[in-house]
Amino acid sequence: MIKVLLADKISQKAVELLKEIPEFDILEKTDIDAKQVSLDELLNTADFISIHLPLTGATRGLISTAELDKMKKDVVLIDVALGGIIDEAALLKALPEDKIKAVAVDVYEKEPPINLELIDNEKVFPAPHLGTSTGLDVISILKDFFNV
Repeated sequence: MIKVLLADKISQKAVELLKEIPEFDILEKTDIDAKQVSLDELLNTADFISIHLPLTGATRGLISTAELDKMKKDVVLIDVALGGIIDEAALLKALPEDKIKAVAVDVYEKEPPINLELIDNEKVFPAPHLGTSTGLDVISILKDFFNV
């Protein structure tokens, strides 16, 4: 019984904390009760920016040179949405400027990724986009990759 009460208290506190995290939702409809801010405010203030958006005409290239310039120094950028939301050419130009601390991506403009300069950059942590894959899909991908 104590574990259940403790878990309930922890989950309530977690929800309260999540409400304080700024969020920009391009679709302006969210089921998360988070602090809504403009994209500019988010870019100017966030230490971590995690992208979770569909790729549409409005989101393609959403993060490009102007947006990267607005980000605060030592930002960590995480893209787990769809390739094309971050302009990879603009990102490559921004990486040597020491403004961006790290980038984690599992999606690319072209898949499989053909821009090895991005993948090989020491600030970029690439991962395969396997979110909707089954266990057998992953095994098949790994076998193909390692020529097994």
